[in-house]
Amino acid sequence: MDGIAEGQITLFNGSSNTTVTISDYTVTLYKTDDVPSNETQVGTYARTLSSYNIMTPFNTIWTIANGGNDDEDTLVLPIYMPINKKKIEVNEKLFLRIEFSSTSTTDIWIGHYNGTDPDDIKIKIPFAPSG
Repeated sequence: MDGIAEGQITLFNGSSNTTVTISDYTVTLYKTDDVPSNETQVGTYARTLSSYNIMTPFNTIWTIANGGNDDEDTLVLPIYMPINKKKIEVNEKLFLRIEFSSTSTTDIWIGHYNGTDPDDIKIKIPFAPSG
């Protein structure tokens, strides 16, 4: 892999009464050969947020009345992760670690909708074939 891995993650405020602020986030891409504690970092992307980082409480009545589109309780964050000539073997798998700091430790969920829309977690990984 060589280039910029780009995409997004989505955080969701699951509280019905608490406003939450996200102060920073880090997304790290690892490779592993499925041996416990044998992962290698491929790339990372970290950002501090100072604006547009507040999520209002989840509003069930508003969400149902508007088809599930209460955008103020979600936060879509970009990923632009440089990857510099990392070789991935056939037997290795890739995984993401998503970390963030917030004013709540229980109300924030990482979006993972099991469908094609919306793209809660999406990353395009640059592929550079060898040979």
